[in-house]
Amino acid sequence: MAKKEISRRDFIKGTLGAFGSFFCGGLIAAPPGWKHEGTPNLVFGVISDTHLRTTVWGNNPGMNWPTKYFAAALEYFKAQNVDAVVHCGDLAHRGQVRELEFHGAVWRRVFAGGPEPVKLFVAGNHDVDGAKYGDFVRNRYPDETERAKHVLATDMPGHWQRIWGEKYEPVWHKEVKGFHFFGRHWGVEEADAIRMLGNWTPPSGGSEVPRPFFYIQHRRPSAAVRRGLLRHTGGVAFFGHNHWSVTNWNILSLYNGRLPVIQCASCEPRGCALWWETPGSPKAKSKDASRPAGAGKGTSCACTTTCSSSSGANSARAGPLARTGSCPSGRPTRTRL
Repeated sequence: MAKKEISRRDFIKGTLGAFGSFFCGGLIAAPPGWKHEGTPNLVFGVISDTHLRTTVWGNNPGMNWPTKYFAAALEYFKAQNVDAVVHCGDLAHRGQVRELEFHGAVWRRVFAGGPEPVKLFVAGNHDVDGAKYGDFVRNRYPDETERAKHVLATDMPGHWQRIWGEKYEPVWHKEVKGFHFFGRHWGVEEADAIRMLGNWTPPSGGSEVPRPFFYIQHRRPSAAVRRGLLRHTGGVAFFGHNHWSVTNWNILSLYNGRLPVIQCASCEPRGCALWWETPGSPKAKSKDASRPAGAGKGTSCACTTTCSSSSGANSARAGPLARTGSCPSGRPTRTRL
């Protein structure tokens, strides 16, 4: 089938359609006319905040923090033949090397024999600073020299290279099948990302429809970063961090009328909160409090924030994870361009 370019407007229409399929078990339908014809040019999965952690002894995944949910999301992505996987950060809950190794082992197991999608990962605050949160790591490794061996931040570039098989770059730019992705790790100066975006010249491509490009970081992009993205036409940003559900209306923001910023829900085993408590508001709902009766664990949230421009909202939520609730976030799906 012939391929057809998709504009950012179509991408966002598809994203909203996919979100609509999540709500209330799919009672909100995708808008008509948001699908394009032909074979998708690009398919990528999006996931965030997996927060794997160790047992007290630090060698195996914690009983209440199994790797199976991350594995289930990757298995779904594999079934969808994704070209790339985005992770918006907070892989390691306590910033331990072992916690990132859990992710690497699952990745290699799922994609053994290939093909392996392109990794579009950024580190979050727990990856970089998690060892400082609370006393767990300090109590586990009282000796500072020994502790340093088990903390990612001691040598993030070295551990990243060993576990993921690719160079750790504080800010990065990757091209996947002609589409451009940019990422910034936690703790890296915003100016570095802004400079990277400013130095980039979007390809003309000879098409009347500007191809979307994508920016990934753990926390919502600041006004300065958004201004950097707005230098070019077609930007779409993804972030995580807040563990909101896709049923929260703040999941997608539109800045200056032309920069979509999409929040990715958490794939942490506990699920995520429907909304946060603010002054004068009712008490915030607990994790997974919003899921419909009879639904699988965590169906108020999603492992991925997606759109599908070549297959309908029903197929976007028809995978085994959506039916069984085996993923804590309910419906890991994929983005097609």
